[in-house]
Amino acid sequence: MLAHVQEQAAAEDTDVLSVVIPEYVVGHWWEQPLHNQNALRLKARLLFTPGVAVIDVPYLLESARPARPAR
Repeated sequence: MLAHVQEQAAAEDTDVLSVVIPEYVVGHWWEQPLHNQNALRLKARLLFTPGVAVIDVPYLLESARPARPAR
């Protein structure tokens, strides 16, 4: 993935290449090590790539959603 993004950044005529990375929003502390590890590594590697902007898009997991009151 990293090589593909670097190739696209070099080949495109634009000033900035945007990379959109979905990240899970978890509801419990113990869920954090289970999710987002690949996204975190990719984001860290792309941080210093010239001409690349990283965009994080939060995705709420079911455990992070507020409970609905009973009717």
